[in-house]
Amino acid sequence: MMTKLIHFISMFFILSLTQQAFAQAKEWYCLCYSERTNNETIQATACRSALQQCQKLEHKAKLGSEVIVADSLQVPCVKVNGEHPADDLGHKALWKPSKKEGSVWLPNACYLGEKIYQRADIHIKTNEPVAKSLTLKSGWQIKPHFNEMIGFTWLTASQENKEYSYTQFPLFEKGYADEPSCFSYDLKIESIYQKKDLAIVKLFSRCTSDGADVFSHVEMLALVLITIKKGKPLFATLWQEQAAGHRNESLGESEYGEYLIELVGTQIKVVFKETQCKNLGDKDSKCTTSSDKVVKLINLNKP
Repeated sequence: MMTKLIHFISMFFILSLTQQAFAQAKEWYCLCYSERTNNETIQATACRSALQQCQKLEHKAKLGSEVIVADSLQVPCVKVNGEHPADDLGHKALWKPSKKEGSVWLPNACYLGEKIYQRADIHIKTNEPVAKSLTLKSGWQIKPHFNEMIGFTWLTASQENKEYSYTQFPLFEKGYADEPSCFSYDLKIESIYQKKDLAIVKLFSRCTSDGADVFSHVEMLALVLITIKKGKPLFATLWQEQAAGHRNESLGESEYGEYLIELVGTQIKVVFKETQCKNLGDKDSKCTTSSDKVVKLINLNKP
């Protein structure tokens, strides 16, 4: 009886170790950055089998190296499941072995857009703000995504079983880095101009934070060109900028800047203005607004 019990315990211990090793083999940590190759700069997705290794590469993507472009970290370390990252991210034929043993690399693309909320070193899945999608005349559904925890915004285009991500918004990625955690945030997308296979959309993201007496916010805006070529959406950022504002409750003062985007004839006009307000008592306030400053004109008649 004792021999059988020892045998059972031994088998259970071996099975447990095997399961742990298998589980470890099914976890990867991946990130996106830019690197130089053949005299051009490309996007790249790199995956490591350990979080610490990924974080070292993440640090290198911020500092730069002979190959990696400085300050080009696009997506921080994200946990990916599978015996190979392609099991989760797809495109298995395109992955290549990395110079670092036990690592893999995917040039010319970043496939981590929709996984950004699974930040590997946080282990918390953050709720996205409710954002309505926009359906283009071409039938493609464009939806914005935003992760408040790390201030990252991206777009996805989907139709039937196809989906593409667009993540080229450096301001949207870094704009909230110096802000306290957002206690409220907003995310919107709207059409500015559309034809059958072409659209210009406005992407808006806003993070609001609060201190003891001061409320502050950072707004991000971008104009994105979406064209459909050979049944595939192609993206390009035409313009993007950030604006900020604050309100001091104890002093009764507020100051903020904002960008207004409008279609005027055959031009899209981006206007910036600043507003300052001061509380005069008895719930009365005086506000002054600067003259409109045109910061961007897009002529729709030009190809």
